[in-house]
Amino acid sequence: MGISAAFQLLIFRQPARHRLRIQLAEVMFALSAYNSLLQAYVNLVAPADEAPAPPQDALAQVQRDLIKREGKVQSMILALAPTFEFAKVEPKWWAPFQGERASLLSLSSSASRI
Repeated sequence: MGISAAFQLLIFRQPARHRLRIQLAEVMFALSAYNSLLQAYVNLVAPADEAPAPPQDALAQVQRDLIKREGKVQSMILALAPTFEFAKVEPKWWAPFQGERASLLSLSSSASRI
């Protein structure tokens, strides 16, 4: 047990927090890509000017891709829960994890609004 604690505190510090940062960055990147594709889709479906309409099969393909990306983003958000819980209990002497201030529920609700 002592070797494990020394290894955790001195050599490989905060792996759960590091993994949480990586997963949050991946979620934000996926949301940004989804938002860009959604804006382009809306501009094609309801153009501001008199542009020629794109083919229906292309619109259907983009719509399927949007649905697939939305499911992927939602699963990425749900995958944050275990890592978030591990990061909350991870030992760190000088800066405890502020899990109460940044709850996973608030993160997931703000990400779902995007």
